[in-house]
Amino acid sequence: MSLLGSYVSTKDDRGRFLLPTAIFREVNPASGGRYIVNRSTDKCVNLYPGNVWDVFKAKLDKINTFDPRKRALVRYFLGSATEIMLDSKNRLLIPQQLADYAQLEKELLIVSVAPVIEIWNPNLYNQAMEAVSATNVEDITQIANDIFDNGKIFEELS
Repeated sequence: MSLLGSYVSTKDDRGRFLLPTAIFREVNPASGGRYIVNRSTDKCVNLYPGNVWDVFKAKLDKINTFDPRKRALVRYFLGSATEIMLDSKNRLLIPQQLADYAQLEKELLIVSVAPVIEIWNPNLYNQAMEAVSATNVEDITQIANDIFDNGKIFEELS
C-alpha cells in the first residue's frame, strides 16, 4: 500500500464521513469496502482496511493473554474494534464511543500511516505534532538515522 499524506474530511450529524478519493482508490479494492476502526495509542482513531486488519488481528490472536500486560494490550485494541462498511456514497460511520475518545468533531484530519489510516481532530493532531517537534527532535533524528543507516540511503538514491 502506498498511501501518503493527509486529507481533510467532514463528519456529518450521524457520524459518517466521506473516505477521501485517494484512499478509496488505493485501499478499497483490497478491502472490499470492509474496514475496522479502533482506538489508537494516540488520541485518534485507527482505520484498518479489512485485509490489513486480518493480518493485525492474526498477530493479536497469538498473544499469551495469561500475561496481564499483554492481556491489557489485546483488550485495549480489540475491545474498541468495530467493523464498518462503506455505504453506497463511500461514507464510513465512526461509532460514537470512538468519536468521543478521539474528540472528533465536524472537521476530521485523515492521516496515512500506511498500512493504517488515522482519523484525528485537527487541533489534537497539531498539538501532537508540535509536541514531537518541541521535545523529541533528537529522538526522531536518531530513529531516522537508524532506519536509513545514517544517511546511506541517499547514496542508493543518487
